[in-house]
Amino acid sequence: MRSTVELAQLPYSFALNRLLMPDKFLSELRDRGVLLGRDRLEALHQLRLVVPLLRLRRDTREIASEYRRNPREAWSLAHWQPTSRWDLNEALRDGRLFDPAEERFISRHHLTRTLDDTTYESSVYLYSAHQLIHARLIEESLRWLQLRQQHARFTPKLTVHPIWRRGWIEQARRLRELTIAVLALEPLYSQVVGTLRLDSDSRARDWNTEFERYYAWRRDQPLGRPLRWLGVNSKWIADAGVELLRLADNIDPLGDWAEFLPHANPERWSRLKGRARSAVDLRVAAEVTLRYHDDLVEARRATALPSHPDYRGNSHFRLKPRRSLDAALTDFGLSPHPRVVVVVEGATELLLFPRVMQVFGIRTDEDFIAVQDAGGVGRDLAPLVAYLAPRLGERQTDRYVELLRHPTRILIVLDAEGLAATKEQREARRQVWVDRLMETLPRELRRDASIAPVIREQLDLLVDVVTWNRAGESFEFAHFTDGQIARAIDRLDPRPNKPSLEQLVSRVATFRAKGGNLGNLLFRASKLDLADELWPLLERRLERARFGSVGRRIPIVRVLDRTLKLAHEFGRGRVVLALEPQPAGASRRRS
Repeated sequence: MRSTVELAQLPYSFALNRLLMPDKFLSELRDRGVLLGRDRLEALHQLRLVVPLLRLRRDTREIASEYRRNPREAWSLAHWQPTSRWDLNEALRDGRLFDPAEERFISRHHLTRTLDDTTYESSVYLYSAHQLIHARLIEESLRWLQLRQQHARFTPKLTVHPIWRRGWIEQARRLRELTIAVLALEPLYSQVVGTLRLDSDSRARDWNTEFERYYAWRRDQPLGRPLRWLGVNSKWIADAGVELLRLADNIDPLGDWAEFLPHANPERWSRLKGRARSAVDLRVAAEVTLRYHDDLVEARRATALPSHPDYRGNSHFRLKPRRSLDAALTDFGLSPHPRVVVVVEGATELLLFPRVMQVFGIRTDEDFIAVQDAGGVGRDLAPLVAYLAPRLGERQTDRYVELLRHPTRILIVLDAEGLAATKEQREARRQVWVDRLMETLPRELRRDASIAPVIREQLDLLVDVVTWNRAGESFEFAHFTDGQIARAIDRLDPRPNKPSLEQLVSRVATFRAKGGNLGNLLFRASKLDLADELWPLLERRLERARFGSVGRRIPIVRVLDRTLKLAHEFGRGRVVLALEPQPAGASRRRS
């Protein structure tokens, strides 16, 4: 494997993510549940279990010269944290950058320098964030690490059988190989973590030009150049990615939940702790190598990886979505799509229906029951029905096709007027909406004479049409008497010469008989104001009916009861659409 100094010479190496000073590396390890101090980190370096990525030697002559002129500036220079691409370029130019794996171990004691009362380290050991894939190896070996003090210095020793020690050292060597490969490929696959950060090669701050240069460089890179630089073949790249994924699978407490990582904002990954965070480090490293392998496969320069036989189970979750978020959420019973959408005629019902749900302690979040305003009995609901139509997944057999998301039931509450005046007209409209559901399916399913009727019978279950009462009255007339409505209108009217209560009762009765709009009886008030005024009456009826069967006499309670049955009828797990007739008694009937 190539030297890390050669790695630092590559364009944009360490430009996307800065290197880490030892203290920062230790802080990152603590987030992963690994607690140790500088002495033990140095001991692991000496034992070759975690060798820093680079050693950068400070310019001690410049520090000493500056100290004679300006001690404060010299202190800043001596304690400068050289972690940027610009710092590495300066050190490369002056020959002050070294690969610690290719030289003998140098302790902090030997690196410490003194200027009067100021001490500093003449060289700085630097780590990469990708070296955090060593976390579990560090955790395992720390239990057997002893530090023996001799002459004010510590001598490390691993109190395990030599076979274990040799195995750990070999594992550390392999992890370093993988880290170098990931760092060489990382500039080409910055999209893995979703955020692009560049340290400019100069002190200029023309970031727009810098990003343009970066994208032009990435676009023009020959596909085979990383293979040649690393001195490996495509199989090595594939094996490296799979090995990193297996290491992640072995320690990840998230289990199957790891499938949601690629759907989340990568910045949220940093909030994970312990082994879950370590598993993310491994998955990020694996994804960088496997994205490169994907490109090699696409260019026909590598063989595609075989699919895992139990890929849905607990193995090999990449940071690349393998199925849609809808499909994953449905599989876990977490689909945000509503179980039932209740479509009501207007703003009054839209205001009061959720209130009634609250009275009975029913969830009002829209991933359970959503209430929508149709905006009138004549409004075309076909677009809404098409939006709520079932989405077919990729898994299909001769007998069924799996749905991408949990099916949403549609309950439409109509007033018996206009095109929905009779029961037959309402059923005709319902069939039109079922037709619209059918139109959302692939053509081959709709035109197959043996399959289409089976599918239609199932889609027929998704659309239901009801009225508030048998008479088909509007919400207000179905729930309140003429006197109750008239008194509410009277309280909303501030005029001194307003109609008398008797006149209002008569007018309301006339509107009830002719199916008129109560909004025409209101003076400078809306139907929402009328709904608020009538709500206390309905609320008292609901409270009295909560613990008795009399509640079903209230129209909105009957509709709510129907809604709850629809919401729970299909459960919350995966659902399939049958492609062949079901045995007698196995299919559901629409009630």
